[in-house]
Amino acid sequence: MADILQNAQNVKNYGQSTIVGHNQYNTVNNFQAESSQDKLFKMLNPDLKAHVNRDKACLTGTREKIIQKIMDWIHDPDAAKAFFIHGPAGTGKSAIGHSVGRLCKEENCLGAFFHFDRTFAMERNPAKAICTIAFSLALYIPEFKNSLQELLDKDPFILDSPSLDDQWLNLIQMPAQKVDSSRLVVIIVDALDESGPQVSDGERETFISILLKGIQELPGKFRVLVTSRPEKDITAIYAKYSYSQMMVQDMSTLEHTRDDIDAYVVYKMQKFIDEGSLDHSHCKTIGEKSEGHFQWASTLCKALHQENKPGINIRKRYENFIASTGGDHNGDLNILDQLYQAVLGEVLKVENVDAMRKYKNTMGQILAAFEPLSKHAIQGLQKASSNQEGEDPNNDQGVESVDVVISWLGSLFTGVNDSNTPIRPMHTSIRDFLLDENRSNIFHVDLTDGHMIIATGTLKLMSKELHFNMCNLKSSYLLNHEMMNVKDMEALEKQEALMYACLFWSYHLVGAEYGIKVLNSVKEFMLRAVIFWIEVLGIRSKVDVVSKSMDNTLQWLNSFIVSMRSLEQVPGLHVIQNAGKATRILETIAWEIKKFGHIFGRIITESTPHLYISGITFLPTTSLLQELFLKHFASPANFLQGHQAIWPALEVSLSGHRREVTSVAFSPDGTRIVSGSGDNSVRIWNAENGTAVGKPLQGHTDWVSSVAFSPDGTRIVSGSGDNSARIWNADSGTAVGKPLQGHTNWVSSVAFSPDGARIVSGSVDNSVRLWNADSGTAVGKPLKGHTELVSSVGFSPDGTRIVSGSGDNSVRIWNAESGTAVGDPLKGHTKFVFSVAFSPDGTRIVSGSGDNSVRIWNADSGTAVGKPLQGHAESVVSVAFSPDGTRIVSGSWDTTVRIWNADSGTAVGKPLQGHTDRVNSVAFSPDGTRIVSGSDDNSVRIWNADSGTAGGRPLQGHTGFVGSVAFSLDGTRIVSASGDNSVRIWNADSGTAVGKPLQGHTPLQPYPNRSYEVLSVAFSPDGTRIVSTSRFQASVTIWNGEDGTAVGKLLQGHTDGFSSVAFSPDGTRIVSGSGGHSVRIWNADSGTTVGKPLQGHTRPVNSVGFSPDGTRIVSGSDDNSVRIWNADSGTAVGNPLLGHTAPVISMAFSPDGTKIVSGSWDTTVRIWNAESGTAVGKPLQGHTNWVSSVAFSPDGTRIVSGSDDKSVRIWNADSGTAVGKPLKGHTESVLSVAFSPDGTRIVSGSRDNSVRIWNADSGTAVGKPLQGHTEEVKSTAGHIILHPPTSTPSAISDLFPVLELRQNGWLVDPTNGSLILWIPPEYCSVLSIPPLRWVISQDYDPAILDWGTFTAHGPNWTSCCTQPSASVITDAESEFETAFTLPPMPHTKIHYSRQLIQKLSKPISKFRTN
Repeated sequence: MADILQNAQNVKNYGQSTIVGHNQYNTVNNFQAESSQDKLFKMLNPDLKAHVNRDKACLTGTREKIIQKIMDWIHDPDAAKAFFIHGPAGTGKSAIGHSVGRLCKEENCLGAFFHFDRTFAMERNPAKAICTIAFSLALYIPEFKNSLQELLDKDPFILDSPSLDDQWLNLIQMPAQKVDSSRLVVIIVDALDESGPQVSDGERETFISILLKGIQELPGKFRVLVTSRPEKDITAIYAKYSYSQMMVQDMSTLEHTRDDIDAYVVYKMQKFIDEGSLDHSHCKTIGEKSEGHFQWASTLCKALHQENKPGINIRKRYENFIASTGGDHNGDLNILDQLYQAVLGEVLKVENVDAMRKYKNTMGQILAAFEPLSKHAIQGLQKASSNQEGEDPNNDQGVESVDVVISWLGSLFTGVNDSNTPIRPMHTSIRDFLLDENRSNIFHVDLTDGHMIIATGTLKLMSKELHFNMCNLKSSYLLNHEMMNVKDMEALEKQEALMYACLFWSYHLVGAEYGIKVLNSVKEFMLRAVIFWIEVLGIRSKVDVVSKSMDNTLQWLNSFIVSMRSLEQVPGLHVIQNAGKATRILETIAWEIKKFGHIFGRIITESTPHLYISGITFLPTTSLLQELFLKHFASPANFLQGHQAIWPALEVSLSGHRREVTSVAFSPDGTRIVSGSGDNSVRIWNAENGTAVGKPLQGHTDWVSSVAFSPDGTRIVSGSGDNSARIWNADSGTAVGKPLQGHTNWVSSVAFSPDGARIVSGSVDNSVRLWNADSGTAVGKPLKGHTELVSSVGFSPDGTRIVSGSGDNSVRIWNAESGTAVGDPLKGHTKFVFSVAFSPDGTRIVSGSGDNSVRIWNADSGTAVGKPLQGHAESVVSVAFSPDGTRIVSGSWDTTVRIWNADSGTAVGKPLQGHTDRVNSVAFSPDGTRIVSGSDDNSVRIWNADSGTAGGRPLQGHTGFVGSVAFSLDGTRIVSASGDNSVRIWNADSGTAVGKPLQGHTPLQPYPNRSYEVLSVAFSPDGTRIVSTSRFQASVTIWNGEDGTAVGKLLQGHTDGFSSVAFSPDGTRIVSGSGGHSVRIWNADSGTTVGKPLQGHTRPVNSVGFSPDGTRIVSGSDDNSVRIWNADSGTAVGNPLLGHTAPVISMAFSPDGTKIVSGSWDTTVRIWNAESGTAVGKPLQGHTNWVSSVAFSPDGTRIVSGSDDKSVRIWNADSGTAVGKPLKGHTESVLSVAFSPDGTRIVSGSRDNSVRIWNADSGTAVGKPLQGHTEEVKSTAGHIILHPPTSTPSAISDLFPVLELRQNGWLVDPTNGSLILWIPPEYCSVLSIPPLRWVISQDYDPAILDWGTFTAHGPNWTSCCTQPSASVITDAESEFETAFTLPPMPHTKIHYSRQLIQKLSKPISKFRTN
């Protein structure tokens, strides 16, 4: 390897002591780098085997003229930067390239060499070429390396960009500008035609355009030599360049080609000439027969040198070859085909059935492999495939078969004589010949047989060899790169066949025939090894393979089912008849593994032990995957409550936008998501693992309102508040053409036509416009008819119609050709129409509106179909049909996403909850299995579309916001008041409801239709009574605290309703505040008023309370003041407490009565001296929105505050400083907070309809300030003091007194970053991670882990494994079929299966039982 990079200074030998990079299946993410070169190697992951190869260079003395011509060009300072050599296969282009590369190395001017090879198509792709060239240049040129390292340090996301243009610019173009202008740098790109398939607008065409254009922009002394076959797309591109920009050499016009071939043949045949077997005339004949094809001459020479069966001399073999290749030639490859047939005919006897079978099996494996495999690997896979259960494990049938065939084919394949060298065709034309039956005839190779052998071989090999903790990972506290041992990685990577199997088994599965043998192999793998397979992929940073592998498995299983159905009624085929349930179980497991990969893929790559620690912990209770994994493992953490029964709705949460996400869409293949945001940017995301793809797409100067992919996924269109629409290249992220301009106000919505030729846009200027998607010019005049802004537009599936929704409450249909309105407007919504969409068959239209409803319309008649779909509590701003048209998804400003049955109009399951702010956009994935949503909470979320199915126990809680909460004096109960017009009592330890809701509040007569939510509630000091009042109510209700019945008469007297109530410390009086600016005192027993109203406030009173000794009353008002009153005389005590600049919403006395705390709309908390009325210290600042509730701790040392910013904060009552971090978890405004009587807990009530109970110790700072975070730390409970929900000591609390829940879901020790557990997004808001003890909510099923049993973590993480590699279930059909209980098949799974079945093209006859 050092020889490959001999021009580089201080190059580390990557090929000896460090195996990473030596094997083509390496995992560079786990390379433990130290030097800058090592760091670049890790980041770029170059293919070092694509470098110049001396053995492939021209024979000395041949091709001298063209080589000298190229070297002269290299040294000519005025020459073009590019030199292009083209010619048919086998004419020696690559040999010239390697010869020039060798000379440049000797002259120390070779910057990079990259050889494309179709045999390595999955690895040697254009992106790999760019990274490899960049790495080579960095090793050769110090200033290039420094510039490249600086760019990557600044923006490592460059490497994740799918844009070849972006990668060329950042990895090569920009660092090249830093190279000394006097330095000569040569780059050679060999076999450009093998960089990918010839597809219009495909990756190859894109790369060639970028390469040839980029060459022109390189510094003056850069030279780039390119070799290629003259294929149509390549010649079309290089023809655009003049001679001054690119020199071109056609191989067919080279002089002395025949002389060079003659010299080459004489050199190769010299041994036989010396022996007298051949002479120069024979060499001349070979030269004549070659017809200018070096490959023909080379193959014949190698064939004659190949060891052959005894009894045939060299002269006879020569004569046979020459005779077999005579006759007319039709086409460039015909002469090569004849020779290939002759070589194979000499080695193989076609009448020998066994020999031909072995040939086809072995060649099928070699050619079916997605990466070249060595003889040793092929033998291992063939052996694993042929061995059945109970057979001799030392069976060498596979070894013998491979040796019998491949050892005789050294003239056609490399690596045949070395067990560990990958075997590949000598030339691409050999592969093409063998796979074309019309050309190879009896020697044709059917890849189906190769796929069959490799599929069963890889599956059986993984089942046997994979095991728990393959790389001896030491601790679950660490990230992979922090603990990966190089020697363990080397040992793993050396297992060539096993590593290949992990990456490619499923691709071979879909290429294999449907048979019981393969089915049994799939079953064995799924039951015994699938979790260990995921582990290996996590270690190697290849978790994306999981989703595609399961897609392939589902495709094969569905194909199997189709084949099986036609045979299951045939008498006697019991094996087939018994395979039905087994197949359905495997189908379900595969489906669940795909979901598992979606949710846990990222964290498995970051810290693979959490595949077991976190992944198994949060598996749904009804999933087959949990049932399967728990046969191997003990669950690391057990649930006390709230373990989800079904797969979570929320799979991934994507964070990156700095402002609200306004629009989202899936790419047509479902692999990417595009999002638009109020931060003026467009972003692309990986839909499998949720990572950002490349940089944000920047160009708009105002918020991005709408985004959409083109039907082929190559382009993105965006609309913006800057009045324009833009088109982007979805791969490079660059703008395509100029902005589409014409609208005179915001562009609110954009969409591509089904053929991708047009774009439609809707605007706040009340118009709809059509654009040519290629030229960007307007098509026709604006479509006018709406009288208010156009909010949403879309094409019908056939592209003939356009639908639009508007602020004029109507939906309109337009003729897409003429621009005329089709029929009358669709009317029925009573408010703004935010979103419209056609059904997939074009017969229906769905609309979402500000009237909170979804409507379905007949697209032909314009009439409403059924009743409005009701359920959202706020405006419905986004709607879409599922791909099969059976469901509708809607997103609303009520923060939820809902799924509806498109036929019945009924809701499917429960709302999808998780966003903490308005949902602005929703869309189905192309397969209908997932939903993506964008929100004002700045996030994009991916949901399981099956999540609507009901599961678990009924949820308890309020159905409206919780406006007031309080503890009973003994701390055993909590009372809450809600906007659902009820009061509820809860057990403070278990969080369960005590009795039924307390209901009976009635509104004031003037407001019979107004909401009369219960706003204030309090316990009497002895806990026997509860007092409550509601908005616009003329009375206060007193309840029996035990049985919930109303006690006595209603307290009536305020003329403008009650706003706040509280008991006196002795329980004999009640104080109330009123919307009529007054405060009243009541006898708690008789319900009569005590004295006259306390008057002085000039605006409504929001909050009231007694002093601890009952002698004073405090009140806060909309007049921005706090007042103190004498509780006996009702007179004001002193002057008003002034300082707040906005209404005072809440206040309370300290336990000793010396201080008062108040919270205000001015976002501050203030402390006052209760005697003098003066402010104590400065305002307590930290909340970002109005403070709704404040309270002292029982010992007076702390203050708790709740705010509209959704947080709860704890403050030091003496210093006024914040204690710890905010307690976060509520998804809406916090309206009420209170301490428990012992000061250990805090209860909070919120507009999100939930009550949460927190550990009040959470704010205590531990140790020094925590520093080092590189991302926002978001915790549902700030610093987490681990106490179990019961009195049982927690094993984990001794090790981790403080924990943080980060935004990315990791629960960590903030002092050192140790990874304790990863919390899936679905659990982040409901899991009671102390100090959050309980969540009481109608919307969430609270979840609690038993931290006392959580012992398998850190260095002890491996204790979760009970059967590291043991067989779990035998192959007996009966045991397998009874081992699992099949859950109902989700709707999307049924749809997905149907889609696969419809796409199947393989005939039933391919089914076989062997």
